[in-house]
Amino acid sequence: MNKTNIPFISIVLLVSVVGLVLILRYESQYQKKKDTLPKEQPIELSGYKTYTLNGCEYVVVGLGQARWGSHKGNCKNPIHYAK
Repeated sequence: MNKTNIPFISIVLLVSVVGLVLILRYESQYQKKKDTLPKEQPIELSGYKTYTLNGCEYVVVGLGQARWGSHKGNCKNPIHYAK
């Protein structure tokens, strides 16, 4: 091994170790943050309406510009059944 390569190899090794430590530290912080997220809670809706359009069921909630809707997950239309 050449004496001029030793400082270069030392620098590469040092940078690699520092990078690995930083990655592992970030990963542990990310895992802690992920574990502290609130759990999903089911949403109870009142005052909604169900509509049927072309054989598919839709749920609509709200009034005016705050109104929104979505395709129901338990739609009874046979096109959603797996063959």
